[in-house]
Amino acid sequence: MKIIKTILIICNICLFANCSKDNDNQIKDTNNIVWATAILPELIEVAQEITINGNGFMNGDILILKNNEAIKTEISDAKFTEKQIKFLLPEDFAGGNYIVILKRGNIESILGVLKVKPKPVIIQGKRITQMSFSDSYDPATWTISYDDQMRINKINIATYQNMDYELTYEDKRIIVSGYENIIYNLDENGRILSTEKDGITNSWTFNEDNYLTEGDKQKYTYTDGNLTTLGFRSLIYDNATQENTYKKMDLVVWIYWIPMYFNENPSILIPHLLGLCGNVSKYLPTAEEYGNPIEYTFDEENNVTKISFESGELGGSVYAEFTYE
Repeated sequence: MKIIKTILIICNICLFANCSKDNDNQIKDTNNIVWATAILPELIEVAQEITINGNGFMNGDILILKNNEAIKTEISDAKFTEKQIKFLLPEDFAGGNYIVILKRGNIESILGVLKVKPKPVIIQGKRITQMSFSDSYDPATWTISYDDQMRINKINIATYQNMDYELTYEDKRIIVSGYENIIYNLDENGRILSTEKDGITNSWTFNEDNYLTEGDKQKYTYTDGNLTTLGFRSLIYDNATQENTYKKMDLVVWIYWIPMYFNENPSILIPHLLGLCGNVSKYLPTAEEYGNPIEYTFDEENNVTKISFESGELGGSVYAEFTYE
């Protein structure tokens, strides 16, 4: 009997020791797991203090935002309490969706997705006052005037005829009158939502990264942040290194339209001129779709003053010139 009791005591000791060892492993693993929940704001702006409410945050945690291109940015000024994270969203963040990551030690935990409101286009510094185009058929000159709030209020297009436009700004819409009567409806981010013209409404749409996908029945494709196709035309960006520095509108859009009959479609181009069309291309293309190189001339501030190339479609030289003030 004493032998049996002794064996039972030894078994109990071994069992207790094993359980203690297992519990130690579990506690150690638990310490490496980020146990946190979060409620993220629906829409935020750059240069705004952001508060994320939740549970399980700790001093020493690291906050990371990852964009659609899988580029991670560590938010160095993030401040943590057990139930809150506060940080200032950097001004250079583009509009779009960002995955919010909480890092503790070597473990990363996804808290959710933040939607960043696109920055409004602010006309400052140099702005375009004139654009001249030649597509080998109908040269045209656009003359642009601004009001005291630096908004475009008049456009004159001189080609085989004169086309005058006046622009009036209202809440969430811009009314264009003159040669054509057009209404541009805007969304809460100041982007174009739809065009009303001759009793017909056409939609404009954007992807989650604030790049235009469709406008007035024209399809737009941005690849790696560059406008690669517009409608059935394409551009080439092989070894592109020249940044597209003019952010008020996407000059690449105008490259597409130089060999087209753009004079018949000003209502499609005016939203781009007004800066209503989201993010612009990162780089300037190196060649048109037939492989002919595109040449650029720049001013002292690196603004494009001339674009020229041989159009494989038209079989001749085309160009666009830009004047700034």
